[in-house]
Amino acid sequence: MTGVQTCALPICFPVTISRSEVIGKPCESICLKGVSRENWGDLKSTVEQLGYTRFAIDDQLEVLIQKCDEQTWLVRYEWSESGFRSHYNEINDRLRILTDVAEEGVLFIRGDLIVDANHQFARSLGYLENTDVIGRHILDFFSKSDLNRILALAKISSTNKYEAKSNHTDGRVLFFEISASETVLEGKQTLVVVLTDITTKKRTEQSLQQSVLSFQRLIENAANGVVILYEGKIQYANRAACELFGVDDEDDLYDKRIADFVVEDSKSLWIEHRQAAEYRDWEYR
Repeated sequence: MTGVQTCALPICFPVTISRSEVIGKPCESICLKGVSRENWGDLKSTVEQLGYTRFAIDDQLEVLIQKCDEQTWLVRYEWSESGFRSHYNEINDRLRILTDVAEEGVLFIRGDLIVDANHQFARSLGYLENTDVIGRHILDFFSKSDLNRILALAKISSTNKYEAKSNHTDGRVLFFEISASETVLEGKQTLVVVLTDITTKKRTEQSLQQSVLSFQRLIENAANGVVILYEGKIQYANRAACELFGVDDEDDLYDKRIADFVVEDSKSLWIEHRQAAEYRDWEYR
């Protein structure tokens, strides 16, 4: 073995160091975590004789030095059983904190079973605790078609969004914006679903759409002619206005100058009132 060929910097070295400072350097000239320059010679002898050596750095990390061939040795850092459990529990604790403080609902699904969920998702549906939804089937909350779309979404991109409906415990319909991704947790394929409650936004949009439609129907069916202008040009005319102008369709009036329909002796009055922007009744011919 003549020198370092590759390395995993965060775990191999006790101090911050760049990759370029390590690659190609003799192993005796660098300091690996748990392997001092002083005991490197003894370790080399052991590996030459047995083909490998393993020893513990602390109660969490172990080092395996293995001879692959005459030119290549492998130095691998591995979690001990207690270290792995400690590291795994730490990751789980961090994940739990992240999901608990998130405003969005978070689900972990295997197959169609909810194996974990945060409180936000449970409470958005009217439940008191996340334990009220953990262990239940996702189909208890979303339709089969929604689940299929969520699964397809996870395979395409975690940044894509999908809207789905669910029901509150009091019977109200809820709307969620959903993103999903697949990962491996506890050695098992797991679907991670993030849900944002957009019910209020959806209700507002629906109310706005209904108001627009109601206004359109009111204007369209008005007995009086109604014209919407932009910079003096017709952008909209209702049926009554079309009849007044003697056309069959409002497209015949679109983008025409309203002044072109005012007779010459009334144009000066029309221009005067338009510039003054007075909102009152006027008569033109």
